[in-house]
Amino acid sequence: MGRTEGSRLVVAHRPSVAARADQVIWLEDGRVRAVAPHRELWKEARYRALFGVGGADGPVPRRDHGPLPEGARS
Repeated sequence: MGRTEGSRLVVAHRPSVAARADQVIWLEDGRVRAVAPHRELWKEARYRALFGVGGADGPVPRRDHGPLPEGARS
């Protein structure tokens, strides 16, 4: 499958999906809390808690976990 140009909005409920994005826009209470790569946001306990992962030293999901959701870019 060829790569197409453009932007896509993906609502991620799993860290492995968020890890594939170039940039993550973290929304909280209807406002933008942060814009950064997933790897940077993962350093914050509150961000990890969104995915049900706790602890200050939790592992950072790799970018190669499982297949991409249908319509997502690689």
